[in-house]
Amino acid sequence: MQSVLFFLGAGILAGFLLRKRLLILHFSDKAASWAVYLLLFTLGLGTGLNPDILSALGLSGLFALILSLAAIMGSILLIWPVYRLFFAPSAPRASEGKNHGQP
Repeated sequence: MQSVLFFLGAGILAGFLLRKRLLILHFSDKAASWAVYLLLFTLGLGTGLNPDILSALGLSGLFALILSLAAIMGSILLIWPVYRLFFAPSAPRASEGKNHGQP
């Protein structure tokens, strides 16, 4: 854990010291993107090589789908009253539609 914190701190310090060099900023952005791609590839490779994970993938996928749909429906059901209370346009009042004796 200390090595992770050391490299994080070293990266923050290097970024602070080199923040005005646009070429380094562009390169670090590309390098970070490729590092994420490499990490995702190795994660997928590790998942594909593990037969226990592959055998449970179908059931896990079903549970993930059910959980995602339940979260979406719960969010919609809970936000609907908030929307109607604070953001929905209100109906015009009966007194707003009258001229009040003006021609």
